Amino acid sequence: MLGPEASIHQLTGKIKERAGSGSNTSSPRNVYRCRDGSYVAMSASTETMARRVFQAIGRPDMIEDPRFRSNSDRLKHRALVDEAVGAWFATRTREEALQAVRQANVTVGPVYSIADAVLDPHFRAREIIVAAKDGELGRIPMHNIVPRLSQTPGAWRRPAPLLGEQTDAILAEVGFTPEAIARLRKQGAAA
Repeated sequence: MLGPEASIHQLTGKIKERAGSGSNTSSPRNVYRCRDGSYVAMSASTETMARRVFQAIGRPDMIEDPRFRSNSDRLKHRALVDEAVGAWFATRTREEALQAVRQANVTVGPVYSIADAVLDPHFRAREIIVAAKDGELGRIPMHNIVPRLSQTPGAWRRPAPLLGEQTDAILAEVGFTPEAIARLRKQGAAA
């Protein structure tokens, strides 16, 4: 998502610098690693949220510190904010961290690996991952159709073709004659 970047660029000529998972428009807002090696994404974009985060991580001193008093100040010192917040997350498992930050009424959520996704009850109920037919492997897990709308949810029509299964048809469609396709095959260029 580019957010307001087109407008900012047109009005100021500035190009937003890359910030990894962080944000150049609000702080604290980033992805943080927990003690168990998993990650959470947190956004505390308002003053109230930022104060809640600083309280929750045991750093109420940051609330009145001039370097962190406003969002503009926190952005100027984003590395220090992320250092303090990241250090707190690093001492807790993902579940411990999520519980504590949610209890503080701050926007936070887990960053899922595929292992997390396939076990999540909500993902399962929504059929985010389905078993699709495959000509060589039988059934394999695949991401379901996106987006699936209530009136037009989409449907799986056929499995993906095997490698090279449609080569002749595609080459013919772009103008190759059967003789030219045969020459390509003989040369090993069309599989």
